[in-house]
Amino acid sequence: MLTTAINVMPTLSIHSQGDAVMLLQKMLLYFGYLTCDRITGYYGSITDMAVRNFQTDQGLVSDGVVNDETWQSLIAKLPIPC
Repeated sequence: MLTTAINVMPTLSIHSQGDAVMLLQKMLLYFGYLTCDRITGYYGSITDMAVRNFQTDQGLVSDGVVNDETWQSLIAKLPIPC
């Protein structure tokens, strides 16, 4: 099921906006890379830096592009409910 979700997530980068960016920002908030006041639905320089920091911490290419590999790493870090 998670693989299906990953396959439909859009690639995001600077200047992207919308619900997928909002989801990304909430995940970055959950993992401590953003603060609440940065949840805007717009992928600006603050979100870009948070993504790059996450990518570096996960051993990914730190390019600020949220592709399938980055989505997969984000989703893999989420707790699995019982």
